[in-house]
Amino acid sequence: MIYLDNNATTQIDPRVLTAMLPFLKKNYGNPSSPHLAGRTARKAIENAREIIAECINARPNEIFFTSGGTESANMAILGITDAIDGAIPVITSQIEHPCVMNTCRMLENSGYLVTYLPVDEKGIVEIRKMEDYPIPAGAVKLVSIMLANNETGVIQPLHKFVEMLKTSAGAIFHTDAVQAAGKIPVDVKKLNVDFLSLSAHKFHGPKGVGALFVRKEFSLKPVIFGGGQERGVRPGTENVAGIVGMARALEIAVRDMERNTRKMLAMKNILINGLKQQSFTGVFINSEGADTLPNIVSVSFQGREADKLLIKLDIGGICVSSGAACHSGASKLSHVLKAMKVPDTCNRGTLRISLSRFNERHEIQYLLKVLREIVKT
Repeated sequence: MIYLDNNATTQIDPRVLTAMLPFLKKNYGNPSSPHLAGRTARKAIENAREIIAECINARPNEIFFTSGGTESANMAILGITDAIDGAIPVITSQIEHPCVMNTCRMLENSGYLVTYLPVDEKGIVEIRKMEDYPIPAGAVKLVSIMLANNETGVIQPLHKFVEMLKTSAGAIFHTDAVQAAGKIPVDVKKLNVDFLSLSAHKFHGPKGVGALFVRKEFSLKPVIFGGGQERGVRPGTENVAGIVGMARALEIAVRDMERNTRKMLAMKNILINGLKQQSFTGVFINSEGADTLPNIVSVSFQGREADKLLIKLDIGGICVSSGAACHSGASKLSHVLKAMKVPDTCNRGTLRISLSRFNERHEIQYLLKVLREIVKT
């Protein structure tokens, strides 16, 4: 099997699994328990919190552990809107992950004013001056714009958005950094955001664990209710092994980022150059010319059906996707590509090919060979 669907999930790094195993076998205590087993688990969690904070230039008490990126985004958006009296205006974009998009739609159905910003043909969010928004002057507002898109890999110029909407207009700012973390530098101080979402399984950590950065000036209302874990913001017994694994995975990804980026970019260039050869016709690289993550290529085969391409690639032992994993198997067109005004004839035939540091060049060459055979038929 050749696995090229790393924006959906990644394999666990063996070093991460090694770090997790003691907390699945011997050190299995509940971190809320006062005895030695519980204290051992608690110490591991707090050590992981320090590691993750250091990786994104935050304070340990600004890190809250969750079940993943979806919960983190929901905690940020719902937690801050609940904490402020009145239905505050919300600004987001048309290309957000469903964990943000669907949360904003729910708020809109509940009476909140939500603005969905358009994007240009490269997938860059188009920001206007605050006075151009239908928002009362001086109103507290929440902005949620992703750092890097999960389908196209486009990296947003977030510092510009923060300057326009937060620094100048006083907005509260959340960013979904799930796809960005571990692939490009993520520094909450440089980004100047108030909330930032992470998910471990996107950077070779375990599934089912994530984190939310909450700037120390802010208080969130919980969106689920139970005990007092995570300082009462996110109740529920912590996933100790998962948290330890997440910290180790992010630590490795940040430490080796430069080397891994070089490797993935080399493979990405081989892929793009191969797709531009004469043996392929009606092929379009989405977001070409934009600043994108080093590991992803979104490519459209005009007049083709992605589902049929996926089946043939799967038969050839190759795993890719037609877009976001949460939409796989659905016949819906990508909302991201629609927002970018990609024609439906191309949208239907789009593949998302996403690499990792565990891939090798010969796998890219084999993918190109199989694709050539497929498009001939």
